[in-house]
Amino acid sequence: MPILELTRRGFAALALTAAMGTAASAADYTIRYASPYPPNHIFSQADQEYFKKVEEESGGRVAFQPYWAGTLISDREGMDQLASGVADMAFIAPIYSRTGKDITKSMSGWLDPRLNPVQKVELFWRIWDKYEALRDEYDSIHLIAAHAGDNMHIQTADRAVRSVADLDGLRLKATGESVTVLNELGAAAVAMPMGEVYVALQKGILDGTVAPYETLIGFKFAEVINYYTTIPMPRSAYGSRAMNIDSWNALPEDIQAILTENRIYWAEQVDKFAAAQDEEGKAYGMEQGVEFIEPDQETLDAVLAAQNKVWSARAEELDAKGLPGTEIMNDMAKWSKEILAADGEG
Repeated sequence: MPILELTRRGFAALALTAAMGTAASAADYTIRYASPYPPNHIFSQADQEYFKKVEEESGGRVAFQPYWAGTLISDREGMDQLASGVADMAFIAPIYSRTGKDITKSMSGWLDPRLNPVQKVELFWRIWDKYEALRDEYDSIHLIAAHAGDNMHIQTADRAVRSVADLDGLRLKATGESVTVLNELGAAAVAMPMGEVYVALQKGILDGTVAPYETLIGFKFAEVINYYTTIPMPRSAYGSRAMNIDSWNALPEDIQAILTENRIYWAEQVDKFAAAQDEEGKAYGMEQGVEFIEPDQETLDAVLAAQNKVWSARAEELDAKGLPGTEIMNDMAKWSKEILAADGEG
C-alpha cells in the first residue's frame, strides 16, 4: 500500500493528521517527502522551490509534507528505504550505494568537463532515454529528477599545483575513480570521509584534497589550504529525486505530468543555490589569502589524457559485465559536444 495521502476534500479527516497543517489539509494529494539533509541545505532549498512550483501549477491540489535531516531516510540506503515505502518521494544518492549502480557511478568520467551542471542533467536524460541498462539501476523506484554538481578542483596546503609535475607524491583526498586518475598522474591519492579532511590537512597527514569551491567555507578548508588549482575533476548528473512506485501509480496522470515536467526546473534550482554557495566559498578563500591558480593548456591536456585512459578502461570493465559501457561513453562524448554547440560553447 502506498503511503501517499489521497486527501480528497470532504474526506480529509480520514487521512490527515493535525501535524500536516492547514496547507496540506486543503490539498487533494499530500506527498510525504524525505531527505537526509537539513532544511537549510542547498539541496533542501532547491526542494522547497520545486514544491512551491508544483503546488502552484497544480492549483493547490498537491501539497508536500517534508521530513528533513534523516528523519525517515539515510543518504546511503535512501533508494531501498523509499522502495520499501517509508515515504512517497525522497532524495536518493545512488552514487553512494555500496554495490551496483555501475553506470551511474561511471558517468563522471565520460562527459566533457566544460558542461555546466544543468547541461550535465540534460545529458543524463539523453542517456536515460536510450539505455535500458541505466533505467534498470533505478527500477525499484520511479525517478523524478536528476541533478549535477560543478567540477571539483585540487586544493593544497603547502605545495602549489601549477603543472602535472607538481602532483608527484602529493597525498590528496579524492573520491571514486578520481583516485585512480590522480595516481596515474603521480599523486598518492586516497579515499577519506570529508568530515576527516580538515584535521588531516591541519596535521599534515594530507597535502591536499579534491573538492569544490563551497568547501572553502562550508568545511573551512580555506583555513588550512593555501592554493586552489582549477584542474577539473568532473562530477556527472545522477538520479536524485524519486517516488515510491505505488505512490506514483496512485497519482492521476495530470499530476504526474506536473511533477515530471518540472524536472529540469528542479536541477536549475540546485545549480542556483550551489553556485551561490560556491561564490561564498571563493570570497572566503580570498579573505583567507588562498591563491587561485588557473592551469595552462598543457596541464589540462595531460589531465584529460589520464582521465580518458582510466575511464576508457572503466568502460571496458562494464562491457565485460555485459553492460554497454563503451557505447554509453561514446554517446556521452558525442552528446556533450552537441549540447555545448547548441549553447554556443562548442
